[in-house]
Amino acid sequence: MKQWAWQQNQWPNWVWDSDKVTKIQQDTTRIQGRLDGVGNLLGDEISQESHINALIDDAVSTAAIEGEALNPESVRSSLVNQLGLVDLGLPQADAKTNGQVQLLLDANYNFDSKLTNERLWHWHQCLFPLGAPLNRFPVGAYREDSVVVASGFPPKQTIHFEAPPADRVAQEMKVFLAWFEGEGKKLPGIIFSAIAHLWFVTIHPFGDGNGRIARAIGDLALCKADNLGQRLYSIPSAIFSQRADYYHALQTVQTDRLDITEWLIWYFGRVQDAVSVAEGRIKQCTLRLGFWEKVADIQLNERQRKMLKAMLRNDPREYIGGMTTKKYANLTQCAKQTAAKDLSQLHELGVFKKSEAGGRSTSYQIDRRLLR
Repeated sequence: MKQWAWQQNQWPNWVWDSDKVTKIQQDTTRIQGRLDGVGNLLGDEISQESHINALIDDAVSTAAIEGEALNPESVRSSLVNQLGLVDLGLPQADAKTNGQVQLLLDANYNFDSKLTNERLWHWHQCLFPLGAPLNRFPVGAYREDSVVVASGFPPKQTIHFEAPPADRVAQEMKVFLAWFEGEGKKLPGIIFSAIAHLWFVTIHPFGDGNGRIARAIGDLALCKADNLGQRLYSIPSAIFSQRADYYHALQTVQTDRLDITEWLIWYFGRVQDAVSVAEGRIKQCTLRLGFWEKVADIQLNERQRKMLKAMLRNDPREYIGGMTTKKYANLTQCAKQTAAKDLSQLHELGVFKKSEAGGRSTSYQIDRRLLR
């Protein structure tokens, strides 16, 4: 008969194969260190933008894993407002987005504060600022019902996961939180993060939102271990890119065992993926900064600046399909005649290269010489 990890006699004494884990853990730590080294050489502007981009990825991806969509620009708006940065006319964020961002910032910036029941309850309230849908579960409190994840229907129903009974949650969380603030912090950062993530989501203490809070706890563990809240990479975005494998990796180690070797190796791989993406993003940020320095003496109107920022934010080397009069008019909310005039001017100034196609097919790309 199937047993869950929390039903094992040795629960919650997780074990792993050191021979298999140590090498990849050291490789991952080295890759993290390489990114940290690059980060230390960045100017304040690039460092801040890279950190903001990582936080946006975190918020959008951790919601997307659960099938919820957050608008990246709304997330950016919420971030810059809550961090007290300049708001450049970004769209107003809704309560759900603001709550997700508040949770994220608390996990990343207040890493020296203890993880407590009260803090977790507050995080849960951040995720559900308007209350639970149809009042299906308590918000800001641990669950009162059982949790079973299954597919199909009896008698051919397949149970994928079952959480500890509700009457065990308080004690389970007491043990987890004591470990998190004690023995857990003695582990290498990425092992600490991986176990904290897995352990919390296995307890599944809330009626909903456990995955998002588990990933925030994983971030918090890394920040505690590094004593640094401004990470330049996003693990949730790397997890989202392999969402099906994520659930499989969790289910594999939540059944009939406490050996988490496979989970650790999988998690380290996602950290490596996240760092690789961050390195690419930093290169893009560097190109963007270099571009603005090269065009500093060119008189640009606000429409042109808005359009260029949009192009550079997408990819500083290539805007899909190029910039057309129609795209420009829609983006800047101006007349097509004005758009055509602005684009032609940028071409004459050497900011844009014009496509060979003429007429309505005319498009523009940023001159690559400005992106070196």
